[in-house]
Amino acid sequence: MALDGIMIAALVAQFKNDLIDAHVERIIQPQPEVIQLTFKGISGTKRLCLSANASLPYLYESDTAQQAPLKAPSFCMLLRKHIGKGRLVSITQPSLERIVQFEFAHLNEMKDEARVTLVAEMMGKYSNLILVNSRRSILGAIRPVSGNVSSLREVLPGRDYFLPDSLMKADPVGEQYDRFAERLSDHPGSVYQALISTYAGISPSTAFDLCSRSGLPDKAPASELTDDQLKTLYNCFSMIMHRVSAKGFDPCICYENNRPKECCALPPSTYREDKVRHFTDVSQALEAYYSERAAQTFIRQKSSDLRHLITMHLDRANRKYHIQNKQLADTKEKDKYRLYGEMIQSYAYLIQHGQTKLTADSFESGEPMSIPLDARLSAQKNAQRYFAKYAKMKRTADALSDQIKETGREIAYLESALSALSLTTTDADLDALRDELAVSGYVRKRRRNKKKSEISKPYHFISSDGYDIFVGKNNLQNDELTFKTAGSGDLWFHTKQIPGSHVIVLTRGKDDLPDRLYVEAASAAAWYSRGRTSPKVDVDYVRRKEVKKPSGAPPGYVIYHTNYSITVNPDISSLTEVN
Repeated sequence: MALDGIMIAALVAQFKNDLIDAHVERIIQPQPEVIQLTFKGISGTKRLCLSANASLPYLYESDTAQQAPLKAPSFCMLLRKHIGKGRLVSITQPSLERIVQFEFAHLNEMKDEARVTLVAEMMGKYSNLILVNSRRSILGAIRPVSGNVSSLREVLPGRDYFLPDSLMKADPVGEQYDRFAERLSDHPGSVYQALISTYAGISPSTAFDLCSRSGLPDKAPASELTDDQLKTLYNCFSMIMHRVSAKGFDPCICYENNRPKECCALPPSTYREDKVRHFTDVSQALEAYYSERAAQTFIRQKSSDLRHLITMHLDRANRKYHIQNKQLADTKEKDKYRLYGEMIQSYAYLIQHGQTKLTADSFESGEPMSIPLDARLSAQKNAQRYFAKYAKMKRTADALSDQIKETGREIAYLESALSALSLTTTDADLDALRDELAVSGYVRKRRRNKKKSEISKPYHFISSDGYDIFVGKNNLQNDELTFKTAGSGDLWFHTKQIPGSHVIVLTRGKDDLPDRLYVEAASAAAWYSRGRTSPKVDVDYVRRKEVKKPSGAPPGYVIYHTNYSITVNPDISSLTEVN
């Protein structure tokens, strides 16, 4: 978790160093729940960004000046009235809670010095920015909370401000062993749950890290820990808290499969050092972390129209496929009508005018069978009627077989396009996929801007043994990699019966390749597929020369008949990405 109590403590330490005694020069509210305060002081110009957004609360210093809206919202005007040109005199954090209190000194209407406090509560969906006067009375909040929303804690002008009762946990800094052992031994849940619910500032990721450092299963019952286990856990706990009290922070972003997973004030033991990016201060770490996460969120929002379009066409194709197969099943009796016609022709001399059925031994089974006849028609015309019915059903079956193959290809293509959509991380990736869908006729072709845009390129990784591995981000790239980049002797990987990317390994003409290379390439194919969330995924692999593209097949659609298979975990942590 990005903003736990320890991260807040690191931020407070930085804020005290950079912002104390600085004056507020500018206050803007660039977004409905975001405030940016610009300070000028001995350290120069500093910008403090505060967000009370329920899904993305944050708090850090930034060098980037945001743009103010044409009309300032009411909370922004309230801040300008009470802390505009004011001086920041103190910054405090109650215990190790996710709360920061900024106290300002300013001149009121009577030109007397007055004190107000801007409280930043960084508590997930309950996050808020609240302005409080010296009597702890609320002046206003960026997210007012009425009695209809919460009967326990109203956040409205005129109400008294107090800390939420749910946050009244024990202060972990300076905790002694005897009290620590007593608290955990009395807890009915697991060690993981005990740490989170007992101590302020301990987030789930911190609790998991403490269990990992202590060599304890996170689900181990806290009440059943031995004295030795409690002492080991306390030593790790005490070491972390000592670093917090000594302000020995080492801010970093931890990556998992080349994506930001966590932003921490202290590097956790659960990540390898090559998956950790360190920063000089905690604000830089948070700004980079939120920037990368926000970019991913932005791409997901921007791609929603494509996701809706692909899903709509996929649903339509699946319904068509179901109907076509049902219609094909209805033609399975066509050979019966051909047999009826042949038998009527052969036994015509036995059929009398007005006869309603023919009973004779079947040409195929030799068993007696009964054939319905139209009493109004002659034997020859009854035979012709069955032959006509057979011919019609055969034409229908032949046409449906082709249509079902075509619809199956369309479904496979749309599922692969949906998989490719999940891989988009930049505007260039999204534009490339949109162009591919335009080529396939699912969206209109766009007019290109005269300004040259960024070109989307396949993922490029280096394996542990130094081999180049390429992964297509969309079906056009898949075709390009498979049939132009790869040589006939290179390796080709794809998940078995699961939509995903084509993965190419450039073998440099070698036949004797390390086993680890096969596992890593297959793991990449599993990761860049719809099977990413599965614990195990089957992956097919062949030499590229075995892969063929049928005539008229959509982008990314290939066939192969001779292959090997391997079962792997979806993972790319052992690969090094080439930018």
